[in-house]
Amino acid sequence: MEYIVLDIETTDVRPAWGDIIQISAARYIDGKEQDYFNTYVNSNEVDSFTTDLTGIKEQDVSDAPTLNEVKPYLLEYLGDSPIVGHRIKWFDLVWLAAKGIELRDGRKIIDTYQVAERTKMGVPNFQLETLKERFGIKTKSHNALNDARTTAIAFEEMKSMNPEWDSVERKAQKKKTSSTVEVDLGDEDDDPFFDNLRFVVTGKFLGRYSRKEIEAIIKIHGGRVTGSVSKKTDYLIVGIQTAKNLVDGVHSQKELDCQKLQTDGIDIYQLDGEEFEKLLDTSRR
Repeated sequence: MEYIVLDIETTDVRPAWGDIIQISAARYIDGKEQDYFNTYVNSNEVDSFTTDLTGIKEQDVSDAPTLNEVKPYLLEYLGDSPIVGHRIKWFDLVWLAAKGIELRDGRKIIDTYQVAERTKMGVPNFQLETLKERFGIKTKSHNALNDARTTAIAFEEMKSMNPEWDSVERKAQKKKTSSTVEVDLGDEDDDPFFDNLRFVVTGKFLGRYSRKEIEAIIKIHGGRVTGSVSKKTDYLIVGIQTAKNLVDGVHSQKELDCQKLQTDGIDIYQLDGEEFEKLLDTSRR
């Protein structure tokens, strides 16, 4: 089997707020690396938090090519090969599309988070850090090339453990309601693409969906909505904060808890209402 593993590093968890600063990819044939693509990307957004997390410094990207300059070389390297990545459907591909590089073009996309969900390993969650520990992989995290290679090792290990890793199990959910909230999602829109993902929602939303509708949609598509942010949280969906008892007058306790966990290296993706709608639209493809 031939595939290319893809990973990116960014300056924020939200495309609207940050830049892509590293793109890496590695080609594998029958589980062995053949070659790789690796580049920093020009940005003026590298702060101390990003440097502490990724090891990428401002001088690494100040003279790097722009994303528009990188784009043709990346597309040439990828060709029409299947792409593998960890949470790639909900992070890397969303970021790249937001920045003008659309890879959701009908090619095969394999998300190793979903492969991990279908592989019995006795792990508490399916984050890449957890899989590294499970398979004894010793690499520095939050470097795109290291993470791409880590993803490939974990992918090969999980394939060997699970002969049916490529099977896609979809349990149709006939009800399109959650609690007392009913959402018109159209015919057949009950695909559980949020299976095993944990969401926390905070604030008031003025877009296409209200807060209760967002929570209902998450549950309809197989996700779980919890009341507090923890290491097991995958997404924090943030609306307008209207409470009078905000800790710092601006952020909810859930936002502050998320920021602390992100500082500790936990991958929690923070989205606003509009970005959640884009995630929903992307997941439906």
